[in-house]
Amino acid sequence: MRHRMVAAGALLALAGCATGMGGAAGVPVQFIGTWNGTGSQSDRPGEWSIQAVIVGGPVEQVGTISYPSLECGGVLLLRSAGANWLEVEEDITYGPCEDEGTITLTPMSDGRLRYEWRKEATDVTAEGTLTRG
Repeated sequence: MRHRMVAAGALLALAGCATGMGGAAGVPVQFIGTWNGTGSQSDRPGEWSIQAVIVGGPVEQVGTISYPSLECGGVLLLRSAGANWLEVEEDITYGPCEDEGTITLTPMSDGRLRYEWRKEATDVTAEGTLTRG
């Protein structure tokens, strides 16, 4: 009986680590795929295009992001995930976009994702919607 309790505790601890730190269990399946949409920023008028490819996987890097109309993009690094949210950090690798922003994606009732971007120590935010495909 004691061995079963220890094994169950170890399994729960590993599951918690996988969810908090990435890994195959880190990205809920509903977020995996190619997403396209538009966004707008709090400090400038107009919309810009977004393309995110979320692959999940056993590493910290869980996808890529590009902003075709802004000519920039980079990789997405997992920060945290839950059944109804995915939080990733952007590492912009090319172009003039602001680096080290945090993106929170949340499912909407119509199947799209709500995109919210923020950067600590600034007042600039961005928001948008993404559609699978």
